[in-house]
Amino acid sequence: MYINGKACISHQNSVEEDFFIEQAALSSNPLAKAQEPLYKNYISSTLLRRMSHGVKMGATAATISLQKAGAETVDAVITGTGLGCFEDTDVFLRELITNQEQTLSPTAFIQSTHNTIAGQIALIFKCHGYNLTYTQQGHSFENALFDAHLFLKENEQAKVLVGGVDEITDSYGQLFEAEEAFKKNKVALGEGAVFFVLSNTKTVNTKAKVEGISMFLYSKEIEWQKKITDFLKETNTTISEIDVILSGNYKKEDVLNEELEKIAPLANIVSFKKWCGEYFTASSFALWLAALIIEQQKIPQQIKTVSVKKVLVVNQYQYSECSFILISAC
Repeated sequence: MYINGKACISHQNSVEEDFFIEQAALSSNPLAKAQEPLYKNYISSTLLRRMSHGVKMGATAATISLQKAGAETVDAVITGTGLGCFEDTDVFLRELITNQEQTLSPTAFIQSTHNTIAGQIALIFKCHGYNLTYTQQGHSFENALFDAHLFLKENEQAKVLVGGVDEITDSYGQLFEAEEAFKKNKVALGEGAVFFVLSNTKTVNTKAKVEGISMFLYSKEIEWQKKITDFLKETNTTISEIDVILSGNYKKEDVLNEELEKIAPLANIVSFKKWCGEYFTASSFALWLAALIIEQQKIPQQIKTVSVKKVLVVNQYQYSECSFILISAC
């Protein structure tokens, strides 16, 4: 699948045209909240008034990715999210308690559903076609990406908008004991919205393509070398061809990072979550970063000098859901 347009709203100022991750500041806060752009530059003020935080991020990232792809609309909208519009869920539950389950406004409840973001994007771009939201925790974005692959196999001329969106609030941080998690793993809880315009057709602006996706559950018995080798074999790739590995681990001394260094001694191994934080769809940030590295031919914290042709994303969500995504230059 060719990446014809991409956009990222994250803890970094990643919507800037000349942004590169090397310039980014690492988060020293347990909650790595997003640096939000000036939304009115992308969405009308009338719509903005009715949008929650997560919907604003998602709709804006989708708008920018379509602009970069030179597309007015798409044939399908597929999103992944762990908790949907958590801010509205929070508001609704607090009103439920405050009003003792009486005289509740339905607005927050309606806007809290997981598919609100995809629905709003479809309304903005008048996309009345295929629209689906995946909510498989740490595999939410990967399932959305894989579904896009299936859709494009059946609709060869189509354009698909695929994204991952998750948000945090202060109560979310308390719920997940952000302070303790930060001290233990040295990674913040993050949020963000990342969208891609994908198709089977390469355009003049296309720099990268998705070669393969794989998902599995974490186990201490996993043989990482076999897992990675088998995955790469499916895409006719060898481990020696991988120039960069974006690792979704928290600390450099994590066991998986040590395994990756043994498996791919020639690759530059970079832990990406220190820039975006940990959240259900952080792999969407990793895919965006991989495409950016290929486009700019710059590697953050570069160890070995190479021209970047292939990037492997190895992600794990809280040592639970794991995934591989292979991205290549084109």
